[in-house]
Amino acid sequence: MEQIESLYENINKKETQEYFREVLMSYQNGSYRSAIVMLYSVVISDILYKLKDMVSIFDDEQAKKILDEIQKMQSENPNSPEWEKGLIEKVKQKTKLIDALLYENITYLKKLRNLSDHPVIDRNDLLISPSREDVIAQIRYMLEQLFVKPSIFTKDVEMQFIKDLAEKKDYLIDDNQLEKYIQKNYLQYF
Repeated sequence: MEQIESLYENINKKETQEYFREVLMSYQNGSYRSAIVMLYSVVISDILYKLKDMVSIFDDEQAKKILDEIQKMQSENPNSPEWEKGLIEKVKQKTKLIDALLYENITYLKKLRNLSDHPVIDRNDLLISPSREDVIAQIRYMLEQLFVKPSIFTKDVEMQFIKDLAEKKDYLIDDNQLEKYIQKNYLQYF
């Protein structure tokens, strides 16, 4: 649990950190269904926050396209959760934020969320609940592979870095300005 709490401190988005605290509290109280339901919500929110950061900080066209497509899906069918699936698929296909392993874990988390969120009764007439081990594994994995990952990882970082510096070369005329720019726009996110 200490490792999870130290990773929690490395979540770089304040909102994600706040929502994740609710996940931890549910887990610590033994509310495993609640922890899973909230964890999935935090995953979706964090992905959206990272895309919005990419648009506002780096003027990323791919992130803007994804957000526009998701907004269109939501407005066309406001009561459908299909946009969540669309979000995960589009981010996996068009960015570097979600790799194959993270995608499978998010898919598994969604299955656990569905079992936890809906009244699914087992053979003993009890609500199905994820095990303590499943919950902590999902919490840890989402922390390590998503929540602590900076927004810039939605892109090919090296190419973005090179292109950005090439565009700003006329303004970054000395080492001090260059260092401040790199620190402010890149290093703080690592």
